[in-house]
Amino acid sequence: MEKKIAYTLKDIAASLGLTLKGDPNLRVQSVSEPSSAKQGQLALAMSPAYEAQLSEGAAEMAMLREGADWQALGLRAALWRRARNLRCRVYPRCLILDNLYRWAFTHLQ
Repeated sequence: MEKKIAYTLKDIAASLGLTLKGDPNLRVQSVSEPSSAKQGQLALAMSPAYEAQLSEGAAEMAMLREGADWQALGLRAALWRRARNLRCRVYPRCLILDNLYRWAFTHLQ
């Protein structure tokens, strides 16, 4: 039987330089779109349109836009980028998302 690797939100936040609110010990097994997120999946909801889709799935944790109210969205925890860590003036959100996908592909396969 194949053992699934899971990392905590604390691990991911530290690895990518993200802000973490909520339960740092939630385990992430994969990433998902907000509408189809299940337990153990980190929903990627970095705009208001995607935040609205969180209620369609069963997400416990999400990557959100800065300033989003993670508790009002019914989440146990949330990640977002720290403004001081931006490396790109044009598309900083794309860099964070790209880094998250690369991290997930490397660590969660």
